Amino acid sequence: MRLKEKIKTEKREHIINTARKLFASKGFESVSINEIAKEAGIAKGTIYLYFENKYELFIEVLRFAEEMTMKKVYKFLEEKKNISTFDKIEYILNIFNEFISTYPEYISIFMILHHQLPLEVIEKIKSMIKDMQCKKIHVWDVIAEIIREGIEKGEIMQGIDPLKESIRIWFLHITRVIAFSITDSKLFASIGLKNIKQDIGATIADLINKEIKKLGGNR
Repeated sequence: MRLKEKIKTEKREHIINTARKLFASKGFESVSINEIAKEAGIAKGTIYLYFENKYELFIEVLRFAEEMTMKKVYKFLEEKKNISTFDKIEYILNIFNEFISTYPEYISIFMILHHQLPLEVIEKIKSMIKDMQCKKIHVWDVIAEIIREGIEKGEIMQGIDPLKESIRIWFLHITRVIAFSITDSKLFASIGLKNIKQDIGATIADLINKEIKKLGGNR
């Protein structure tokens, strides 16, 4: 990569990283391009050289998560076709564990995506997200497909609703992620409960394991 291209790439990544942190701490609607530029230490016009608007910038924040998670998931599934349904689900959950541990601000980003954006903004994001490499942007869709394959292979009992069960597993997992975030807070540290994180994590992990094993019935 030539020096000029390297500098442009680094500046673009710097803008995305700055926007990600501001979106996570203040919410999508409360953050302006002006504020992102000020925080990044660049001119407002510089941002428009890389991104058309705030929506496109938010998409790039999501795209980074896709690069770090969903592409790893698909690569893993392509390379490990013959492992069990249960091992596939557990590995996928671990990919997201590692990502959130490294980038905890994405807990807030995902909350914004699902709860804070007005409908017209969500529709705009959907139209802009079409060029993403991974068509299934929700991990529970991927897990549901794995469960369907597990039913066909006889690893999972008949009569299971794949989408319902995948959402159940995924949201148990998200509960663990959110619990970890809360128990890392200064409040828990101040009342001497910081070490409770491991206990809560183990409890929820046990529930997830039971939910996954339940799919197999008596097998």
